[in-house]
Amino acid sequence: MEGQNPDSWIVVGGHYDAICYSQQIIIGIEYPGCTSEGAYDDATGTASVLELARLMMEWQSDLSEWQSIQGTPQIDIRPKHSWKFAVWDYEEWQGSGSPEGAGYGSETFVTTLPEGVEIATYINLDMYGLNWPVETQLASQLSGCDEDYFHLYLFTSPVDDWSYYEDRGVNVTDEMRGQAVALQDRLGMVLYEQLEYPTEWVMVLDDTKGNSDHYNFISRGWPATWFRGMHEFLQEEDDTCEQSPKHAPTDRVDVLYSLAGGREGLETGMHTGLDALALLMWFDITGKSN
Repeated sequence: MEGQNPDSWIVVGGHYDAICYSQQIIIGIEYPGCTSEGAYDDATGTASVLELARLMMEWQSDLSEWQSIQGTPQIDIRPKHSWKFAVWDYEEWQGSGSPEGAGYGSETFVTTLPEGVEIATYINLDMYGLNWPVETQLASQLSGCDEDYFHLYLFTSPVDDWSYYEDRGVNVTDEMRGQAVALQDRLGMVLYEQLEYPTEWVMVLDDTKGNSDHYNFISRGWPATWFRGMHEFLQEEDDTCEQSPKHAPTDRVDVLYSLAGGREGLETGMHTGLDALALLMWFDITGKSN
C-alpha cells in the first residue's frame, strides 16, 4: 500500500516456515518422522499479516466510497507511510547463519531495499494469541503456572539496554536511540492510553534477546518491535507459565484451542495484538497520531 511518502515504509511481517525438533535431546537437530504444523510458530503471525493487509485495503475502499457519496472535496486518503506486508521464509534453522536465528528471508529483504527507501518501523508477529486476556487453563495450572493470564510481550528497539546489540557489533547511534524512544512511546500511547490494556499483562520491553526477524531490522538501524505471546522460557528459566508447543508435533491448532480455552479464547488473544496494530494503521491513514 503506497503512502504519501513512497520511500518511508512501515513493514509488518511474520515467518511461514516451521520446524520440528521432537524431544529436544540436542537443540537444533531435527528428528526423523517429526513434523509440525507450525500453528503457533508461526501461522498465528502469517495469518495476522494477511488480515491486516486485507483490512488496510478495505479501509481505503470504504474511505474512497464515502468521499464519493458525500460529495466532499477529495482529500489524500493514503497513509502517511507506505505499508508493506511480508511473510518470510527460512526464519527457522537460524536461516541467516547467525546465532540469533534472525532469518534469511528477512535478511535478504533488508539488504536489498531499493535505493532511498527507509524503514520507519518494522512490526514482527511471531507466536502470539496465547496472551492476555487468555486465562491460563487447568493444564497450565497443573504444570505449576500460578498466573491468571498469559502475557503479551512487545520486544522493542531498546531505550535503556542496548548491550545485546552492542555485543554483536552493532554501532548504536543517537538516531537509533531517539527512534527507539519514539517507538516505545507510540506503542505505549496505543496500548495503555487508547486501548487501556493492563501494563501487568501487556508489556513493552527493551529487546535483549533477538531470535526472530526483527533482529535484522534493529541491527541495521531500523526501529522494530516483536509481538510475542506465551513462549518457552521467555523471561526466565523454569517459568512454568511460558511453555509453548513450538518446534514440536504438538504445535497444532487443536492444542492452541486447548491452551486458550477454545477457539474463541485464541481469537480473543489474537485480537489484543490485531486491535493495537489496526489502531496504528488507522492513525497513519487519518494523521491523528505520528
